[in-house]
Amino acid sequence: MAMKQALHSYVRYLPVEKDALAWGLHVIDCGITDMAPGAAYPTNVRHPPKYLYQWEDGRTLSEFQIVYITKGAGLFESRRIKQRSIGAGDVLLLFPGEWHRYGRNKETGWDECWVGFSGEYAKRLMTHCFGNLPRVLHVGFDISLFQSIRSLPELLEQAPPGYQQLLAANTTGIIAQLRSLYLGGSCEASAEKLIQDIRMQLTADIDQNIDFRALADSVGMSYSKFRAFFKERTGFPPRQYIIEMRINRAKELLTYTNQNISVIADVLGFESLYYFSRLFKFKTGLSPSEFRAQNLEALDADNME
Repeated sequence: MAMKQALHSYVRYLPVEKDALAWGLHVIDCGITDMAPGAAYPTNVRHPPKYLYQWEDGRTLSEFQIVYITKGAGLFESRRIKQRSIGAGDVLLLFPGEWHRYGRNKETGWDECWVGFSGEYAKRLMTHCFGNLPRVLHVGFDISLFQSIRSLPELLEQAPPGYQQLLAANTTGIIAQLRSLYLGGSCEASAEKLIQDIRMQLTADIDQNIDFRALADSVGMSYSKFRAFFKERTGFPPRQYIIEMRINRAKELLTYTNQNISVIADVLGFESLYYFSRLFKFKTGLSPSEFRAQNLEALDADNME
């Protein structure tokens, strides 16, 4: 049976002219690939050999690439990121010298557009704007970013005078657009708002048995994506975060109230006094009663001064 082909594919690789190098950012390649479900990926249409790779091996580029996925789903993995799901609205930031691999889900296919570029100015921009950020940014579907990246092949096709400088200028604009999205709302601000809302909900339900899969579903994420997102933002997986919150709250109650330790364990949703005491000692090095006695002594000493 013949392998299905991409629904639409436009790929171009540019020779680098001396005049383009002087700008400090020069476009090396750009393209559009709309993949049908079941199509071969990466497509071998007009790609130089160094850009093709087997999933098992991955690849390492000598340039920057910005890859915008606007439809479908797949997987991404890099030297900095463990294998994770990606999909529509995600932007891949590929840095030179960083091993990576990505590919579409055969059942869904995907649509992507990208630009590859290099240069000293490019290095300064990308390092400053995105150097310490995750290599996958979720910005959703932004029509301006979509049109900007997909307009590059059209500009290349028309090739007006000075087109390489126009490509460089437009790519600089794309970097600025992406940075603005990340800082503004489609990415960073909305992510921070979402995390704050989730934290508030967890604080309110600290004594409850939290159904994290239902919580993930309520914010439109798979549990695995929610878990990775939450850990990236808080430093803890969701269940561990709840435990840390409960232990910290227990410390406060042991220090500033005279509530019975068994009541504290029950109020904070621990399944038993034994489990609470064992976990508390594992986290703090002291039993709840030892912690209370030590901190009461410290408070008394402070009050006497």
